[in-house]
Amino acid sequence: MDKQKRLKTSFLLSAVIYVTFGLVLALQPNKTVNVVCYLGSALVLAIGIYYIFQYFRKSITGYAEGKPLVNGLFFMGISVYAFFNIGKIMAAIPVILSFAIIYNGLIKLNQSLDMQKLSYKNWWYVLVLAAVGAIYGSIMLVNPFGEMKNLLYIGIGLVYSGVSDLVVMCWANQNCDNMVKEKEVVDISEEENKN
Repeated sequence: MDKQKRLKTSFLLSAVIYVTFGLVLALQPNKTVNVVCYLGSALVLAIGIYYIFQYFRKSITGYAEGKPLVNGLFFMGISVYAFFNIGKIMAAIPVILSFAIIYNGLIKLNQSLDMQKLSYKNWWYVLVLAAVGAIYGSIMLVNPFGEMKNLLYIGIGLVYSGVSDLVVMCWANQNCDNMVKEKEVVDISEEENKN
């Protein structure tokens, strides 16, 4: 049960991040992309520094332990590149976010197929949510509206992904509860028939 609770928490956190980031992106696209680029670069730099610090802090006992140094230099190199090429990074953000929307839709597609195998009622609702999300993300990937409008619509797509995640989670929980109740009723009636 602990694993299921962690899974629900993770799913909920992911949905909240999608909704929050989508709203911020839709309302302030330029500022959001700038902040994401600079914070992302700073985070990658911090990871690089951490790896290098780990390398020099530990004593080396084998030949394969130089990996943290290489990782640190690699991440620091990416960070420096990003800082000096922020325009290229900003141009990639809409593509990356469009793929995130598509990915979210494909995850829901997988969930809908799992729900069908588990005999969930109305599993195809999730299939429809999945198709809408994946198609929407694919449309955003081709950038049909121009840079700024596209960021607005990508933000809306992220909000949709998060809200639909919450809907699927609530619906699946309700469906699970109903299936457990039905099984309990069946188990009770089987016991009564044995007696």
